[in-house]
Amino acid sequence: MDRISCIEWYGNVIYTGSKDRKLRAVDCRSGDPSAVFPQDHFQEICGVKTYSNYLATGGNDNWVYIYDLRKTSQFMSHYSHEAAVKALDWVIPNTLVSGGGNGDRKIKFWKDG
Repeated sequence: MDRISCIEWYGNVIYTGSKDRKLRAVDCRSGDPSAVFPQDHFQEICGVKTYSNYLATGGNDNWVYIYDLRKTSQFMSHYSHEAAVKALDWVIPNTLVSGGGNGDRKIKFWKDG
């Protein structure tokens, strides 16, 4: 495992993104991995944020992925910025806000449906 770049705690699970492009979920009660996610990012995962049954990741590859935690699979297609995506947050129900780095400097809103 490479360095952990970002961390999110939701319920009994800690989600981490790392330089090795892996998204990990660890159950705090047992210390065991509780979910296996596909390795979608092409570069380091540098942002992670949960909301209800969804988890969003942002990476140095300029992509945002949204996963359904009930299935540990992609929920929505990925969308791109023009620079690394480190800033993520969920606002009004089912709306993700993402912010791109220096080469992008844009805020984007992603809504289901």
